[in-house]
Amino acid sequence: MYAEDLKDDDLWQIAKFTAQYSGDARVAIKLLAQAALYAENDHKANIDFDILERAINALEEDNKINFIDSLPPQHRLILAAIYLVNKNMKKSNLETIYREYTRMLFGSKRWRTLSKNTIRVYLDELETYRLIEKETGKGRGRGKGRDSTLIFPAFDTDKFEQRVMSEMRR
Repeated sequence: MYAEDLKDDDLWQIAKFTAQYSGDARVAIKLLAQAALYAENDHKANIDFDILERAINALEEDNKINFIDSLPPQHRLILAAIYLVNKNMKKSNLETIYREYTRMLFGSKRWRTLSKNTIRVYLDELETYRLIEKETGKGRGRGKGRDSTLIFPAFDTDKFEQRVMSEMRR
């Protein structure tokens, strides 16, 4: 793909996204390079709107994984527990996530196991960062008649597996 293959509309879309996102020209260049790679892989001569959207989504997912890398270790461990519970198709509520978290830390002299209430607070923080999504259970009140709140990862689990989980296993 050559510079003359770019449409002005494509450049304006990239500039608009970059201005809203960070204002950093390096982001625009990275986005343009990613979009060009997608266009080349799709055997297209131009970057169309769909390709640009894919490039923007890929950039946002990369930024989420970079943000996860910068989180404190306990937050990453909780995200790893959420990832593992969802990967194993278990009901991903606070109970199963806490069980997976304590299983991961069993026998660890490096990390202190946090209380369930602290995990709940951290889950609220992770939801604020838009790294997890919660699906409130149905039913009335907070007792036996209510289904538990389900928790799901809101990031690219494949990239999480490749970068974060592989580093945690070391």
